[in-house]
Amino acid sequence: MTKTTAIPMTILLCTLATAACDSASPTAPTEPEPAADTLAITLAGPADTTLVEGGPAAMVTATANRAVTADTTVELLHQSGTASPDDYRVAPIVIRAGETTGTTMLTAVEDNQAEQAETLTLQGRAGSVTSSNTLTFTIERQVDVTGTWRGSFTGNLVVSDSVRATLTQTGSSVSGDWSTPMPAALVVVGAPAGVNLTGAVTGTATGTTAELSFAFEGFQQYFAPGCALALTVSSVTATTMAGTWTTNTSCQAPVVDQGTLSLTRQ
Repeated sequence: MTKTTAIPMTILLCTLATAACDSASPTAPTEPEPAADTLAITLAGPADTTLVEGGPAAMVTATANRAVTADTTVELLHQSGTASPDDYRVAPIVIRAGETTGTTMLTAVEDNQAEQAETLTLQGRAGSVTSSNTLTFTIERQVDVTGTWRGSFTGNLVVSDSVRATLTQTGSSVSGDWSTPMPAALVVVGAPAGVNLTGAVTGTATGTTAELSFAFEGFQQYFAPGCALALTVSSVTATTMAGTWTTNTSCQAPVVDQGTLSLTRQ
């Protein structure tokens, strides 16, 4: 007769209603609690990053990666650049509790000094958190072109070292009048010699540049209605003005030309 050996077995009983087993049941692993999001800050500025001394302010925005639980102050620190802290004014940004963004305004200070354009790079800091990016601005002087200017235009139509312009600037708007001896190119086709062409000046000046229009008055047999010189002044200092000019699209031959200009404040 064969002898049978009994193998001991342990039977675990679970209740059907609760699916709970006795203490011998394996325990499911516990998932750790997710950590709170670490605060991150980014900065944003305007598309045009040029500031003019005494001119309009630029808006700077700080954005958090999540809603902050308490009012959070973001300081804008001078990281680098040729501008000094005295060249600009900016208040800290405050992101209010429950919000993700805050803003402030950045302005360039008018210091009435003859100087080249300066650069300014800012970085945000909220406590121990620094912004993931920086913002760089250029600060330019606001030159007032008010006064009398004399100098030269080069080209085929207006070739003269006796150009005169009397200008008045209000804000960025420029108005005035100008004159130049009758161009030789027009004398050849019958215009009177020994008289001056004159006209009104309109345009704008911002920072160290200007866009001006020198209109022609009289002699309509040579100048179509609306014909004027369009000046792009690329450099204005306290004493000089330089750039290029071209006749506008209203002008017709033979009054079609372009050239350079160089004027000195009297």
